[in-house]
Amino acid sequence: GWCILHPSRSPRFRCAPLHPMTPLIVVTHIEKTSGTSFVKEVVIPNLPEGSVVECAGVRHNLAALRDEPRAIAGHTPFGIHRFTRRPCRYVTFLRDPVDRAISHYHFVRGAKIGTYEHPWCAHANAVGVVEFFRTTPLANRQTRFLAGLAGDALARRISSRVLERWLLDAACAHLERDYVCVGFQERYEESVALAQRLFGW
Repeated sequence: GWCILHPSRSPRFRCAPLHPMTPLIVVTHIEKTSGTSFVKEVVIPNLPEGSVVECAGVRHNLAALRDEPRAIAGHTPFGIHRFTRRPCRYVTFLRDPVDRAISHYHFVRGAKIGTYEHPWCAHANAVGVVEFFRTTPLANRQTRFLAGLAGDALARRISSRVLERWLLDAACAHLERDYVCVGFQERYEESVALAQRLFGW
């Protein structure tokens, strides 16, 4: 899904009730992959005002579903389709995993805006990039998000080569079977053109 209204900051907005089979666009937004640019530049201008919701976490996704949005975007793993009867059309952007991790690390290091500070900001400023990903639940974020809600939850608690292989296999299977559009940060313009053709935007 994509991002314009955050439930905690926006007035309640309901469009006319949707047909139960109106597809829900779900953007699996992985940090530092150009997902924010894609949502703001492509998704929001092409959907009715107020129908795109940004939310992270299962609880916020469930709350957002009650308002029948046209699209949901946020840092939430694959799997929202399990909580709705509407057909879901998954979209995501990917990036070279090493480049993405380094970019994410530097983002977290500088994530202090006013009174807000990223929960891992102090730790990122105290250790190097390799140690940061060894000691936080932010490692292997792309694969974990694509593997799904259960895979991401397991990876926060267990570290093993068997689990890593399962996560990768699950992520690849979901990309092949469930995602209607996969863009690449390194080929952003081509990826946007693909999404525009796919959705008729």
